[in-house]
Amino acid sequence: MSDKSTPPTQFASAERSLPGEIARQFSRFTAFPLVCAILNTVPDIVTILNQNRQLVYNNQSLLKFLSLKDSSTLRNRSPDDDAC
Repeated sequence: MSDKSTPPTQFASAERSLPGEIARQFSRFTAFPLVCAILNTVPDIVTILNQNRQLVYNNQSLLKFLSLKDSSTLRNRSPDDDAC
């Protein structure tokens, strides 16, 4: 009889980061203005997600696509969240 141990999965955690952690991650990312400037010149949508798949940073192309002025309403959301 062989050992039927459960193999590790590649599924992301269902955990959520707290808003304060998202704000810290955003601050760390935006501390590199050259990276942000480069990402904002990309015509395609770029999003930076954290380990819990929550949006930390997005480029201007996403804001333009969604007709938003800033990304504060998007931050802390996950691609798995409902659109409404």
